[in-house]
Amino acid sequence: MSGNSSEGGFSNLKKLTAAFRNSSELTLKEKVLLRVGEETEAVLCTRSPVFAKMFENDMKELKENMVAVEDIKMPVLKALVSFLYTGKLPNYNFDFLCDLYYASDKYDIPELRQVCIDLLLPNILLENIFRALKLAFLHNIERFTVMTLMAANIGTLVSTNAWTNLITDEPEIAVEVLNFFDF
Repeated sequence: MSGNSSEGGFSNLKKLTAAFRNSSELTLKEKVLLRVGEETEAVLCTRSPVFAKMFENDMKELKENMVAVEDIKMPVLKALVSFLYTGKLPNYNFDFLCDLYYASDKYDIPELRQVCIDLLLPNILLENIFRALKLAFLHNIERFTVMTLMAANIGTLVSTNAWTNLITDEPEIAVEVLNFFDF
């Protein structure tokens, strides 16, 4: 499910309408500008509880009406904003979807998180399984699916440079994997 179905789009439209109805007058009239480097993208903060919170208090973002985003690339941010307004998500590659999942988690957009998971799971391959594993652990996504996919190839996987990098970069995750497989 990519969020492109008419049922998914209709559901998102209903949620957008409800968000507008339930918003305070301040967040309804305010568009927030998201800045990545020199580029900006506008989004109504009613679609993300995280954005809305930034504008409830006397925070810097309220005064400047801008949020500097330093950990998300602009194409990912544009895809997030597009999804907020349309409920649709074009076909993206695995790495882009991982980045988009991170953004949807950071800004608390559960519908987008679920669409990303639905698109990521069937595309886990040996080449990207460690990225999927890190994503699952760092964002508390159901790990069993990734671990099950690893099970058939664990002997091969633990002899790769990616495994060595995982041990070095994310030792807690490596220990969890070893415990899961009773190494």
